[in-house]
Amino acid sequence: MKSMVGIENEPNFIKARKKFITNFKDECIDEVDCRWSDFKEIFLKFSKYKCPICEDTLNKYDDIDHYRPKSEYEFLRCCCDNYMIMCSDCNRTHKRTSFPLDNDFIASDKNSIKEEKPLLVNPRVDNLLDYFELYFLRSGESLILEVRPHRELDKSSYEYRRAKKSIEIYGLGYCKENKKVDGCRINIFENHYEHLIDLAEAREKSVVYFMKELKIRPKRAEYGFVKFIARGQFKIEK
Repeated sequence: MKSMVGIENEPNFIKARKKFITNFKDECIDEVDCRWSDFKEIFLKFSKYKCPICEDTLNKYDDIDHYRPKSEYEFLRCCCDNYMIMCSDCNRTHKRTSFPLDNDFIASDKNSIKEEKPLLVNPRVDNLLDYFELYFLRSGESLILEVRPHRELDKSSYEYRRAKKSIEIYGLGYCKENKKVDGCRINIFENHYEHLIDLAEAREKSVVYFMKELKIRPKRAEYGFVKFIARGQFKIEK
């Protein structure tokens, strides 16, 4: 999982947002008016071409998602603050139009959004390190990396419910019981395990070993998952 916090402060995002607001009509006549494509390359570069949810590799054909689905939140259909880059698997296969809430209140305009309690984390707003940790484990014949709720979260808390529901909706963990985890997901999890297990094993020894291992293949620093490993938020199942 990759944080997108701060993208709105990037010079290119500020420029695109200013152009977006200047040219924006009172209402969208057509979806092309929403100018999603103006933001796509900015999102791709900020995320290092990795999906903020599953960290699969992105390309220019992947999706600009609406965090709050445009079918349910018409007033946010052309709101660039509601845009998020995402791989087509996370967006079209898993999230789709899901937007579960922890309360019964549904926002009807921008001013009432703060009253909602969404159960899906937002990589543009939330500190993902507060919600999740990594599990390196064996699932059947596969060695995989799964995402789990942070062990320090109170299981009765809103934060725990957000972490659990996000994992469930996106198919990021609990592979044996989560019906949303398919063969494609397992392939991604296996790839992450292969690329990151050496770092996790080094971090178990010490931060010094971790830094030495990271220097061997510095491109791995582009993984958002590496921040979890650096902070010791992982478990290796023996």
